[in-house]
Amino acid sequence: MVRADRPIVERFSRVDRRLLKQFWAIAKLYWFSEERWKARGILALLLVLLISFTVMNAVLNFVGRDFFTALSERNVPEFYRMVLIYFGVFVVAIPVSVFYVYVRDKLGLYWRQWLTKYFLDRYFHNRAYYDINAISAIDNPDQRISEDIRAFTVSSLRFLTTIVFSASQLIAFSGILWSISIPLVLVLVGYAAVGTIGTVWFGKRLIGLNYNQLRREADFRYGLVHVRDNAESIAFYRGEEQESNQVKRRFSEAIRNFNFLIGWQRNLNFFTTGYDYLIIVLPFLVMAPLYFAEQVEFGVVTQANSAFSQVLSAVSVIV
Repeated sequence: MVRADRPIVERFSRVDRRLLKQFWAIAKLYWFSEERWKARGILALLLVLLISFTVMNAVLNFVGRDFFTALSERNVPEFYRMVLIYFGVFVVAIPVSVFYVYVRDKLGLYWRQWLTKYFLDRYFHNRAYYDINAISAIDNPDQRISEDIRAFTVSSLRFLTTIVFSASQLIAFSGILWSISIPLVLVLVGYAAVGTIGTVWFGKRLIGLNYNQLRREADFRYGLVHVRDNAESIAFYRGEEQESNQVKRRFSEAIRNFNFLIGWQRNLNFFTTGYDYLIIVLPFLVMAPLYFAEQVEFGVVTQANSAFSQVLSAVSVIV
């Protein structure tokens, strides 16, 4: 069994290394450019804001515990004290959250601006825009420069911040959850594992379909642009039927791929929607016996639910 699996593991390892190598070849252009200190400074600020937001969530988790405990016990002074603390945390958390999104988008804008100018310079250098037409492996260079660079920079930043945020959430809340209920932690790990495996199985087909959809849409758009740029020649030689057929063919390919795409997205949504709905009741099912036996307060139940959701979100990045 080990010998049979080894070539598969080695193949995926080679793919991952090649992908990372290609990614870094493009990413390092900006992060080691003349703007590197500005970019790194903004990135450091972004990470500080992200960690601060995690700290605010952890604080709210404990405040929420005491808030709901005071509510269930009809402890009026404690209840209003928790309300004041809640508002105090909100005053800090709101600007942190807003500026986190702003700084992330701003950094993505700077990155895209620099990288687009870099590739435009190379595109027009030594008539590369002309020679590239002879390379069949490179299609739609206009889309690569206008759309793919934007997607590359934005997606890379969001992926990085998602990973860092998930790691910080996992560190902050796993300890809280472990101190409340070890069985709940075990349920969480098992549930996240099932969700991840199921999502990978359903979703892996979407990767190629999404890539092909971008390519088919670009081909269709190129066909329309080709007609506009050569309108005089097409009219002179009466090539309307030929051009119409090639545009319609490109459009049909885009529609055919999109039909497959929405079908697989439907299958994935069946799984992930059920996964999300069950999260609502799962922690309460584990904690309810302890609450009914009066071993924990109501606020602890709500704290466990909040911590469960945060940790599950951290370990369910793929889902």
